[in-house]
Amino acid sequence: MQQRHLNRETYFKEQVNTAQEFYMDYIKKYVLLQKGIKVLEIGCGEGGNLLPFAQLGCEITGIDITPSRIEQAQQFFKAANYEGTFIATDFLKARAEDYGTFQLILIHDVIEHIEPKEQFIKHIKAFADKDTLIFWGFPAWQMPFGGHQQICKNKIVSHLPFVHLLPAPVYRSLLD
Repeated sequence: MQQRHLNRETYFKEQVNTAQEFYMDYIKKYVLLQKGIKVLEIGCGEGGNLLPFAQLGCEITGIDITPSRIEQAQQFFKAANYEGTFIATDFLKARAEDYGTFQLILIHDVIEHIEPKEQFIKHIKAFADKDTLIFWGFPAWQMPFGGHQQICKNKIVSHLPFVHLLPAPVYRSLLD
């Protein structure tokens, strides 16, 4: 596993930087990011993508299926002196009635982990209104680490670019 995936605080900071440097300006063209704007990130992990929105005064909510990631998000936000709502649940089981709708929904590097995708996309509609911007980000499959092999515990495989392009049974066997 690469060092950035072992040190979750480092990964959190990388997420913060990615949001600030690569997609905040794009999103600002479509959503007035200010105090009171409700932002949801599905698959938020440690919450790093959400911190720049909290710094602008947005009301942020992060949902992730992994409780340890939600705990880390809460710790990192507390250490940064920002507030956010973080929920450990399967998004497909989350009810919009409990959370309301959002002006911005982030789905960053998570869609490749979701099945069934059709159900997921339909479920998002309940959390959006007619003016909601849904921001999709995903790793390109043809990129060197598009298969997320960098999180593999096998140190050799975790550093092999393009290994995910091998036939699926071979790739899966290398990940075990």
